Amino acid sequence: MLNQVGSKALIQAQTIASTPEVIVNMENGENDKIAFIFQRLNQLSDADYIVIADLQEIRLYHPNPAHINKKINSKDNHNALVNGKSYVSKRVGESGLSIRGKAPIITPEGKIVGVISVGYLIEKLSDRIRYYALPIFGVVVLAIILAFIGAAIFSAHIKSQMFNMEPQEIAQTLQIKKSVMQSMYEGLIATTRDGTVLSINKSALKMLGIAKSQEELKGRSIQEFVTPATFFLSSKKVEAVQDVADEIITCNGENFIATRVKMTNNDEIMGSVVSLRRQDDITTLTTQLAQAQHYLDNLRVIRHEHDNKLSTLCGLLQIGAYDKALQILENTHSKQQAIIDSVTNAIKSRVIAGLLLGKISRAEELDLKLELDPMSALVGDNWPINEEELSTMIGNLLDNAFESTILNTQSNKIISLLINDIGSELIVVVSDNGTGFGNNDPLNLLRRGMTSKTEKGHGIGLHLVNQYVKKAGGTLMMEESEPQGATFSIYIPKILQETESLQKGTIDEGI
Repeated sequence: MLNQVGSKALIQAQTIASTPEVIVNMENGENDKIAFIFQRLNQLSDADYIVIADLQEIRLYHPNPAHINKKINSKDNHNALVNGKSYVSKRVGESGLSIRGKAPIITPEGKIVGVISVGYLIEKLSDRIRYYALPIFGVVVLAIILAFIGAAIFSAHIKSQMFNMEPQEIAQTLQIKKSVMQSMYEGLIATTRDGTVLSINKSALKMLGIAKSQEELKGRSIQEFVTPATFFLSSKKVEAVQDVADEIITCNGENFIATRVKMTNNDEIMGSVVSLRRQDDITTLTTQLAQAQHYLDNLRVIRHEHDNKLSTLCGLLQIGAYDKALQILENTHSKQQAIIDSVTNAIKSRVIAGLLLGKISRAEELDLKLELDPMSALVGDNWPINEEELSTMIGNLLDNAFESTILNTQSNKIISLLINDIGSELIVVVSDNGTGFGNNDPLNLLRRGMTSKTEKGHGIGLHLVNQYVKKAGGTLMMEESEPQGATFSIYIPKILQETESLQKGTIDEGI
């Protein structure tokens, strides 16, 4: 602070000493004019005093008239009057201890004619400091208060964006999220709506065959690593995007069962989280469950029939009708063997044959009749769909036909099935005498969760059938049967190589 005051005093002294009017009057000895000039300067300046003295150190002007025309006693004017230098000094003068700036008055010819002293009393500096510091202090205090308020508002905003969690809670949540993602068997991928990868676990990398680390994928587009990637992209509008469950998709040449859940912020889609499961794993599990169900159905029917027949045979043996008992045994064996022969001769696929034998037994138990069309023939070659998927399709269609037929009390209780792949297409037709589609649009029944039944838990079978048909590039047709019931027809073209081979053979024969 003292250095700043000294510099200020020195600058004022130098400025006054270099004023032409002051130099001329000093050179000419115009003491009255000098007194007038310095009286005005002293009033305009914030300095405690401004003093001018001649070469003999006699004061020509002083704010206190009693000191005018008296010699300066401070003994610090030598450098100014003799050496012509400007400087700052701290001395006790007539008015007390002060900080003063000294500057010589020099004519254009280089002659020193006097000295200027501009002083600030030390005892008054505290008042000056208080005078200038109070506004500054007020501004600083106000700035600190505003900073605290701003920090509080900013902190509240940041905390709201972080769901009101403390830093340690955020760190713990992130650690849990990492652990959960890496421990899951399913593949998990979180992306923004334009496909930028936010997070991906090791299972997803392995399933998709991506030879990159998780960190390398973050911030990059999913389209760089997954083809096609349309399932991972979202629209900006919430109403334009729906959550998808158990959708069959193909990525990087592999088939997956995918579920997508959107991430939203108000009315805007921020991105989505997609979970992937290998379709082969799901298909294997489904097939195992279906086969177990088929065995269970067969065992239930066989046990029911055997219980009745054993009771009959027991009675016949008790009354001695041995020939009649033997005839019943032979008829039962012949009937069962005829069904097995008719199915296995027409259907070469063991999986489909086993399914049909189970469904025939199940139909008998429900007091229905499942008829295999005489034109049925399944060679099982060059399908764009595997046996497990085909088994699931046929099983779902037959189950729906059974349930619909039971609900119709006027039905003839006959369900017809045609399976044929001799030509260029795999054809599956299921007809029933059930309740039909009722008042429902057939196309709506293909949507997941839509059903013509009143019970909960339905609406998946036809959706799954439609997914398999679309995946195989086939066509599913639905129509009302006459006089009642419904018919479901599936046409799936065989693979291109076989079609081209057949065409070439036809052309060769023509030649």
